[in-house]
Amino acid sequence: MSEEGSATPPGEHFSSLFWKKKHATIAYCCVFWSFGMCVAFLGPTQIDLGCKTGSSFTTMSWVFFVQTLFILVGSATGAIIAKRKSCQIDEKTAVIYENRLFDSNLILFVSIIVLAVTLAVIPLCYTVILLALVLAIMGYFMGVIDTLANVCMITLYGKDVSPFLQALHFFYGLGAFVSPLIAEPFLIGKSCNETTREQLEQNEMKESRISYVFWIMSLLQIPIIIVVFTMTIRKVFIKEDTETKQREEYEVMDNGIASKQISGLKSDINGSLADVVDDHPPATKTQALVLTLLTAVLLFLYDGLQAAYGGYGTFAFGRLISIALSTKLSPEFMLVCNICGCIFSFVFMLCFPHHHAAIYIGTFIFGIFLSSVYPTSISLTEKYITVLASCIIVGAATGEMMFPVLVGHLFEMPIGPIGLLITGLVVTILSLIVYAAIWLLGNSIIRRTATPGMMGLISSFIPKRSSEEEDSGLVTHHVKYYSRMKSNMSESSFGGDAPSEGGLDIDEETTTTAH
Repeated sequence: MSEEGSATPPGEHFSSLFWKKKHATIAYCCVFWSFGMCVAFLGPTQIDLGCKTGSSFTTMSWVFFVQTLFILVGSATGAIIAKRKSCQIDEKTAVIYENRLFDSNLILFVSIIVLAVTLAVIPLCYTVILLALVLAIMGYFMGVIDTLANVCMITLYGKDVSPFLQALHFFYGLGAFVSPLIAEPFLIGKSCNETTREQLEQNEMKESRISYVFWIMSLLQIPIIIVVFTMTIRKVFIKEDTETKQREEYEVMDNGIASKQISGLKSDINGSLADVVDDHPPATKTQALVLTLLTAVLLFLYDGLQAAYGGYGTFAFGRLISIALSTKLSPEFMLVCNICGCIFSFVFMLCFPHHHAAIYIGTFIFGIFLSSVYPTSISLTEKYITVLASCIIVGAATGEMMFPVLVGHLFEMPIGPIGLLITGLVVTILSLIVYAAIWLLGNSIIRRTATPGMMGLISSFIPKRSSEEEDSGLVTHHVKYYSRMKSNMSESSFGGDAPSEGGLDIDEETTTTAH
């Protein structure tokens, strides 16, 4: 914590956080880049894969629906893998350890390997059943990545996660933008039904080039596999080294003194474990459940729109801009701007439905404002409660699965393609109502500490100060430290006197409770 009266600018604060955790942050972003690539190759290669398997366009649409369905299943499985941590005390070292049901980084490592393998196998699928099976396996592990990467990033940064979530989802957009660019030079671009007998042999040679698309994307996964592998191994070795060192230090101490210290630590943890794990405003279970469901509904709507409308170029560009904006603007302000911008884009396109320039401009505006809805929504909810990110991501995956099917049926209705714009406008207006419900419920949770009345409404849209600046002005009533002990600690450190300099090492797990 900085000295009283000093303040760290938000940019420096987030930069400092990144450099402390750069390895894991880069690894999660790279994983999401792979996820984006695997999402976006489906559309451009649909005709070519149909030619390879001898399937119609309609059949291929259902094959890709199978992949989307298994993305949803994988997201739900990722929710189980990302189960809440359980806290335990090491009897010898008095250190609090948190254990997961599975190691998330190891699961991400396995998932990336599976993506690389399935990408390499797709060109070898000459029947639609085999292709559907491979895409289902790929979709399952894509869903696992979708949930775990978000949860790991939120766990890594907590309330400061906003710009890092924006960066994570920027890499998703970047991967989704790059994937079609890789595929384009190798595509036939025509339906096999239009192929004449004289052109068959030549086009079969061109058709074989589609294999290079997937092999190139598979090779691009190798550096990412290495990054995730080094992160996983580094975490394992650091954990083992820390545990061994702590045990060796405590074995040379007097057992009576150590037992007394551990006993007191257990008592503190039993009385105030919530202070260690969660520093969010108090919320009832009902409030937390409703807020989680509302956020899931919001992302159901917008992730569905993203899957149905595409536009990954402006999508990636918008998320790049949002990384910087999220360090300056509050999530409330960013999200309401995003929703209003999306509404404006559909109104603009509906006013000029027959002008190509208006459609391009409206699509650009829509992509820019849509881009940061996902990470900003999670950041906003994180301000009020401990986010059940896995549940929210499952809701988003459901929208991603359902909206393309619904939009496809719209084209068969008498209203025609204009129904696409009308649907988008209705969905975005509905999302504004959902946002209002989220804000009102979140404001009721923090009402006791928020400024009342109109000033409270205005202040909620103003960016927060950095955590160092906020802490410097608080009057602390009680402070609880749970920390590791250094090797130079003497027995006097456990007595009534304050520990000597260097006696206590306040780790990142230190929690301050202030009123």
